[in-house]
Amino acid sequence: MTLQEWLEKNGAKGLDHLVLEEFPETGRGITTLRALKAGDEILTIPGAVLWTVDAANTDPLLGPILRSLDPSLSVEETLAVFFIFIKARDTEYEERKPHVEVLPPHYTATNFFDDDDELAGSSLYGVTKQLKQQIKSEYMVTLGRLFVKHSEVFPLHKFTLEEVLVSINMKNHFTRYVRRPCSDISRRSCNKIFSQ
Repeated sequence: MTLQEWLEKNGAKGLDHLVLEEFPETGRGITTLRALKAGDEILTIPGAVLWTVDAANTDPLLGPILRSLDPSLSVEETLAVFFIFIKARDTEYEERKPHVEVLPPHYTATNFFDDDDELAGSSLYGVTKQLKQQIKSEYMVTLGRLFVKHSEVFPLHKFTLEEVLVSINMKNHFTRYVRRPCSDISRRSCNKIFSQ
């Protein structure tokens, strides 16, 4: 099943005017097959298929564990855990499994580059090293707080640092900007871009 087929099966509207493409500079994206004008609705995706903190927290198996954490996980951590949790399930979750299966297994983000040789001399070297260390540190905390403590739900061989990297990049890959009307007291703008 393709991503488009999965979306259509789950009630998405507007896909007949869109094509998934791989762009050389930015990776996977969408191209429209028709001219668009301001205010056009491009794509409607039912909320039930979105990867959200609410969906993770209301899951019958994962939710109680997440809600018991004090302090709770960040949004990014929750979504990463939710994605890996669904991916790791051998049974159930048939509504989300096809989506997981059509996602790229790797991304072109710098934190996937091999060791120092691919970044040596690059302006991204320091930033990438710092990001990798931060993700590793956060993973080690989550490993102890969640994965080891609830190993019956989180099999350690499936909840690896590599899987966390993939899930974080999946989340970043699907971050989108949405233009919404808003009330702005200072009257600078009535349209703002929000990251979703």
